[in-house]
Amino acid sequence: MREELRLLATMGAEELYRIAAEKNFSRIPIYDGRIYNIIGLINILDVLYSESDSENGLTGVNHGDISPYIRWNIRFVPESKRVDAFRGDAPFTLQLAAKHRLHTACPVPVGIIKAVEVEAGLALPADATIKLSKPEDGFTS
Repeated sequence: MREELRLLATMGAEELYRIAAEKNFSRIPIYDGRIYNIIGLINILDVLYSESDSENGLTGVNHGDISPYIRWNIRFVPESKRVDAFRGDAPFTLQLAAKHRLHTACPVPVGIIKAVEVEAGLALPADATIKLSKPEDGFTS
């Protein structure tokens, strides 16, 4: 089974450094409260470079605040979505990444997406049926 790693947004910098060194990850999803509530992504290099650039070494991270380094605008991609650059045209996932100039995406298990839908009341009950029909005029409303 693949190891998953997520950090709480309230964790301090020392904890971030310890986990990054122990697990050898440079980009780590950040969540708030529940484990499937991913709110952003932190790149350990952003934190390290900011500390090395400061004159006195007293950045916000030294005081335990990692929030200035969280990348909030990230794209979530279901782990089942295919990313196959070797078949025909570039797949939709790669086109989306190129359009938005993204080099990092956060894959999330499809079950987590379903859990969010259920909690938000957006999921259909198991016994629901959906009837699809094509309008006679060929236009949809």
